[in-house]
Amino acid sequence: MSLLNLALIVVAGCAGAEIQRDRDSTKEAVFSTLEKPQPANEKPVEEDVVETIQEPDAKEETTKTPTLEDIEKANKECVRDLKGNATKDYNLIFKKEFTIKVIEYCAEKIGVPVELIVETIRQESGFLLTEIGDHGKAIGLGQVHLSRFKHAKLNPRFAEIMAAFTDTPVSEIKRGKSVLVDALSITLILKDCLNANKIKADHTTRLTASQIIMVRYYYHTPTTFKEGKGKFFQEHKERYLMYANGAKRVRKLIDKLSGQNPQAKAN
Repeated sequence: MSLLNLALIVVAGCAGAEIQRDRDSTKEAVFSTLEKPQPANEKPVEEDVVETIQEPDAKEETTKTPTLEDIEKANKECVRDLKGNATKDYNLIFKKEFTIKVIEYCAEKIGVPVELIVETIRQESGFLLTEIGDHGKAIGLGQVHLSRFKHAKLNPRFAEIMAAFTDTPVSEIKRGKSVLVDALSITLILKDCLNANKIKADHTTRLTASQIIMVRYYYHTPTTFKEGKGKFFQEHKERYLMYANGAKRVRKLIDKLSGQNPQAKAN
């Protein structure tokens, strides 16, 4: 082997190692802000084991997997605007290109209508990733409590999907740090909501307003959900109705942006 060929082999090997180091550093940067585990002072929610509903026939996946760079850009999108405001305007939501990309990915992976996830985030945090509410108990895009977040992480799909993006142990993954983490946990919770209401769905399913209202009810409080449409439901019914109307509006925007105008069929 000539000295020239040997030199070329050495250079190629070094370049390959450098590319791998770049990929590893990028991967670490996206998730490096995750908090270290802290003692939990909130007991895991005692949710009933929800019966898994048989899903519609599987469709070929059409949503592209977001890259680590996409997730990092999504994180930067979910902050207050120059005036210090959250994002509640429906037309501005879809300017968050990378955030919507992550949401669509989670929706298709888990089988939840995209509009439910988008409207949940719009109502709960206004697309503020680091939002903290309910006296410090509710954190992140979906304002999810720690007990609910832990419950979502117990779903095998959480670890399966996160493994494609980070080596961080599931136990160390926290709320309010990554759009992917928050969107995925919200989607898994919403899937539980659909199952609790015995609703078959995938990311394209169009629900009735009454179905959406009950999904929002379970998201709000799975414990009180067992009581049916009692006093608690009546006290918050207006809130759930606003959510249903908002989700329907999001669906219309999605159809408009995608150039579709399908006849809405309720399941």
